[in-house]
Amino acid sequence: MHNHEVCPSSFVGSFVKSPTGAVVIDEANGLLDMIPDEGPFAGQALRGVFRVDDSGQIVSLVLAYPGHERAASYVADPHQVYETWQRVETASGSLVM
Repeated sequence: MHNHEVCPSSFVGSFVKSPTGAVVIDEANGLLDMIPDEGPFAGQALRGVFRVDDSGQIVSLVLAYPGHERAASYVADPHQVYETWQRVETASGSLVM
């Protein structure tokens, strides 16, 4: 999984708006934590689950807002958000959006 920014899709509608920060991925268990450096969630972990489709081009994830339990399914409950990112090819290479 390529980490272009903390949230690769920060400029195309993602709710995490931070150009920098940390992403912790547990690929074997499908877990992901995003810790943005800026914005309303700066320095706080958004914990969730993710899966990549069979093509390897689409990532689905559900993240819980800081202070709430990690998302455990692919249905967003209150205090969680569901997002879908798609890999697109650009002139400078791949970018996950």
